[in-house]
Amino acid sequence: MAKPATEITVQVACLFQDDAGKWQVNWDNTNEYESAKINNVHTFSGTMKHVYCGNFQEQRMVFKRFYHVGDGPKNRDIASNACFLTAEAQRLKIGQEVLNAFYSRAKETDTLVSDDLAFSDCFLVREVMGEKYWDDPSPASGIKPGDMYGDDDVVWLIELFHAGWLGASLYALAHFSLVWTHGEMVLADIQTSQGRLPMKGDGNPSKLGQIIFDHMFHSASGTSGVGDHRT
Repeated sequence: MAKPATEITVQVACLFQDDAGKWQVNWDNTNEYESAKINNVHTFSGTMKHVYCGNFQEQRMVFKRFYHVGDGPKNRDIASNACFLTAEAQRLKIGQEVLNAFYSRAKETDTLVSDDLAFSDCFLVREVMGEKYWDDPSPASGIKPGDMYGDDDVVWLIELFHAGWLGASLYALAHFSLVWTHGEMVLADIQTSQGRLPMKGDGNPSKLGQIIFDHMFHSASGTSGVGDHRT
């Protein structure tokens, strides 16, 4: 059964490098308006962001927004959401630039490295509202018309839907850790690398899988170790 979804019109931001090589975002010089469809209810949820499934440019995509910024989840700061998503889009572009340089250096020095890495491509968009379009913010945005003032924009970061269950499982694991510890602790900065899983004691050889390492916890007490910025 298809999940309830809403068709919206979005303006796509122009992401570009300035003369100094820094990634910038421009809304003023783009008239690129496109249709999108986004589920009304989020599919995944982390400690700060909700992730919604949808369609954009005839492809299955995920739409991301912050829900726990500013004064907390019940007092969403619309401007902060736009600011943080913009920074995230810029970080993705910078990350891919660094990775490209890394591969170039590895080739120059005949260094063997894994060549199947890439940073997620993305689109930074904002919902277009007005007489010719959807009158109100989308249900997925969690924003009511009365919540918006002045230059507030309903901004989304759109990325390709990543096949496989690893990402979804890590999202679920982080959320579960918060529930299981009764809000006392949440997994953060989860990193994985392929390796052989521990033996289960049944005498069978262990299989290859994803090994979690160098993770952090954010705790209510802030005392779990380095990187603990509290829940």
